[in-house]
Amino acid sequence: MGTVNHCQNQPGPDEYTVVPNSTLAVARTAYKNNTSKYTINGRASNYKEVQTLLKGRGIDLDHNRFLILQVSQHRLCVIYLTPQQGEVESIAQMKPKAPSEHEDGLLEYLEDIIGTSQYKEPIETALVEMERLTEDRTEKLNRLRLVEREKNALEKEKREAENYLRLQNDHVRAQSTLYQFYIWRCLVDEKEAKQEIVRGFLPAMRGPVLKTVSRLRAKRSSLRNASVIKTT
Repeated sequence: MGTVNHCQNQPGPDEYTVVPNSTLAVARTAYKNNTSKYTINGRASNYKEVQTLLKGRGIDLDHNRFLILQVSQHRLCVIYLTPQQGEVESIAQMKPKAPSEHEDGLLEYLEDIIGTSQYKEPIETALVEMERLTEDRTEKLNRLRLVEREKNALEKEKREAENYLRLQNDHVRAQSTLYQFYIWRCLVDEKEAKQEIVRGFLPAMRGPVLKTVSRLRAKRSSLRNASVIKTT
């Protein structure tokens, strides 16, 4: 006799909580005459009702295995069924992995039971894509290494060009400083020349200016005297 206790779980922040009224106990009693008796929560039932009930809860019964592990959203359950005659021997004789895609090995047998065989094709597709991306990555890495070698080969010319530009900039700055000095020297020379002209011009004009001033003073005096005589 084998009994399976099953319940539906609701995930929470820390742990699962049992959904109310979802607890289920399915039992099977096998007799020597190859007959079976099924019960659901202690109530007599039959295989068809058990199958319908378990399928309604998302449990796969299409594969007649003695051990079925089903993992689906919000539920985890293990079902024990009595193996058919000779099935244990056939399972024991299975190879670890099928030698070809048309045969079954223990790995394929278990994948078929737990339902992961549905991911085989997507995994193979992903592996092909990964291989393509790996080849693409390898090609780009090779191109990168080639570019790095070319860049390293030009490193000497790069340093020479940088040194030339640095010297050229220093030369331009030096020329600019020299030209600024020339401009300043010209401005100083111009100022000194003007001062020299003024100093040479004043002595030459001193005599004529004094004579003019004397004449003006004489005229002013004569005009003043004439005005006094006319008044008297």
